[in-house]
Amino acid sequence: MFEIDIYLDIKSPHSYLMMKPAIQLMRDYECKVNFKPYNLSYVDINVTTKYDETNPARIPKDAVQDRRARMYYTVARVYAKGMGLRIRGPEILLNSDKANIGTAWALQHGCSERYLSILYELGWPNGWRDCDMNDISTLKTCLTGAGMKKEKVDLFDEYLNTRGKKAVLDHMKIADNTGFVGVPHIVFDLNNKSTGMFGREHLSLVRHTMHERGLARNNEVSWQISHYWNDDNII
Repeated sequence: MFEIDIYLDIKSPHSYLMMKPAIQLMRDYECKVNFKPYNLSYVDINVTTKYDETNPARIPKDAVQDRRARMYYTVARVYAKGMGLRIRGPEILLNSDKANIGTAWALQHGCSERYLSILYELGWPNGWRDCDMNDISTLKTCLTGAGMKKEKVDLFDEYLNTRGKKAVLDHMKIADNTGFVGVPHIVFDLNNKSTGMFGREHLSLVRHTMHERGLARNNEVSWQISHYWNDDNII
């Protein structure tokens, strides 16, 4: 089975935009997509010069950094509209540590795709004003909705406080070793070599690679896909 690892951070709107076209990969090709967590640093990606969880306001270095940070969300909203999605900019800098641990737990139990889809739809359309990704009961509700068995959902509290943080760090280390620079980060077999690439635009390359290997599920599947993607505009 051809496998694709896609690293996402729940607080990233561009990770949200990755979900539907990534799920489409499994509809069109004989493949498995593994959705994995990565905790972005707001400071490293120049969204802010300082991050304080007790006062999560954005602190730009200067006007240039402020403009770049605003464009991060502006571009996401433009693409979201074309994809039939809605993104609202959050009022504060988000902390996705617990939610990303939820992704690691869901991945371990084979339901990270559904967990992410449910949580994203709760959060990004309203800019996380009506959904707190730090609320454990909300995360457990998403895990339940994703199809996780009750006894595993009940174990999430323990996982969150013990092995969960290390699990996310382990995923991040693997991503870093494949050339991680941002999310979404895609890792797949290109020319018999595990290759990591940043950005949704590389989905066409992933699809072409599988197409060349004869993995299309039917003759109507085309490898071309628009970066301005929705359910109706697969070429």
